[in-house]
Amino acid sequence: MLRNSKGITLIALVITIIVLIILAGVSVNLLMGDDGLINIAKKGRENYIAASENELKGLNDVIEFLEDYTGKIKPEIQYSASGYEGIYTGDARSITVNVTTEGATVEYSEDGETWTNEAPSYTNTGTYTVTYKITKDGYKTVVDTVTVVINKAEGGVTAPTAKILTYNGSEQELINPGNTTTGTIQYKLGDGEYSTQIPTATNAGTYSIYYKVVGNENYNDVAEAGPISVTISKANSSGTPPTAISGLIYTGSAQNLHTTGTDASGGTWMYKLSTESNWSTSIRTATEAGTYTINCKISGDSNHNDFNSENLTVTIAEQPSTRITYTNLNVGSIVTFEKGSYSDSFYIIENNGTNVKLLAVNCLELTGYTQVSSANATYTFFGSTTEYSTSNAKVCNDEYISRLQSRYGISIIEGRLMNYTEATNLKNAGRTTILYGEGSPMYYLSSKVNASYHWGVCGQWSGNEISWLPAADTQKTYGRIRPMFIIAISNLN
Repeated sequence: MLRNSKGITLIALVITIIVLIILAGVSVNLLMGDDGLINIAKKGRENYIAASENELKGLNDVIEFLEDYTGKIKPEIQYSASGYEGIYTGDARSITVNVTTEGATVEYSEDGETWTNEAPSYTNTGTYTVTYKITKDGYKTVVDTVTVVINKAEGGVTAPTAKILTYNGSEQELINPGNTTTGTIQYKLGDGEYSTQIPTATNAGTYSIYYKVVGNENYNDVAEAGPISVTISKANSSGTPPTAISGLIYTGSAQNLHTTGTDASGGTWMYKLSTESNWSTSIRTATEAGTYTINCKISGDSNHNDFNSENLTVTIAEQPSTRITYTNLNVGSIVTFEKGSYSDSFYIIENNGTNVKLLAVNCLELTGYTQVSSANATYTFFGSTTEYSTSNAKVCNDEYISRLQSRYGISIIEGRLMNYTEATNLKNAGRTTILYGEGSPMYYLSSKVNASYHWGVCGQWSGNEISWLPAADTQKTYGRIRPMFIIAISNLN
């Protein structure tokens, strides 16, 4: 009885251990393998073969139960599975399933319903979930998921370049377009809005261009770059230049020196004399005889450069003087040279048929005043002690001779003040009216009497000087001298 009690106890213990192992999820291989618990139990049964028939039958019943139960538990398939994560390269990416259990079949699905024997692959960026299924008869079926993650790559661009442009009146594209395979290039002009259109401009000036790339599904954006500086240069202005007016002769009035420039394209014709500082749109004029240089240009507008035309040279000739011949020049008569508004008259005091000696009637005056303090005092005008010295007379000579020669085109072979002897000869020849007075030969003097100037006999020659001898206190205030001037000319017909 004791043996029977021990046998039953052992059977109960084995059953308990087996149940606990099953509940604990021990694998079928641990139960059914060569070294499994069942085989161990079988060996135990052999060890207890000598037990009683009742004990052996009870153990056989337990073993039969365990064999029937474990036949319903399938072994697991041995495998490994992995997904993918990386940067877009344009290559196809997929999952990897490696099965070590022979004879197993692997299938794949993207929606969990439709299955295929080939794993799906992906090229573009995104996150993809793939379901795989591993099957084999007698084995537990495996169903699970892994992901393929393809991230965006960095974008790239070949930068646009500036064009070399000149104003032509039309809109012009400012740049040569850039290039990219990673998205879409956009441009903007200055502070404007981005667009895929290439920026354009019409007017001359400097422009700033910015660009960026909006990445496509597989590439990141390329950040804004620039500015690219682009210049539309000014075009050259053009036109038909003015021309000088020829054959101008002094008239005493202002005359146009040139024509108007025409056909100005890109600006306005402007002119100035070489002696002027400022440009003007008005034709330049001049009055006096002489040679003038006129600068001409087209002043370009905001889109055109200036056009500098060649300078013009224009001459206003002296007006020809009245021609006078020796045959009509009689001693004692008056001859007048005229030119334009100018006129100079002379008394003819000598004519030898070759040269003519003339006494100026309206000679350039030596002006200025010398106060006379008392009557009957002598004041020297052409001496060395007063402001009316011989140097003043020389100035009168030089200025007067130059003016006469230039104005009338005559050749003056002599020019000087009338001397004492010549004045005496005129007086003795009865031509005292030429001297504007009676008595002693004189230069023409004036005195201020009662606030009015009077020309009279109030001076006399002494050597090469002339003195003023005021006859009364009424003549003592101020006096001035008007010299009698003699010229000899030689180029008359």
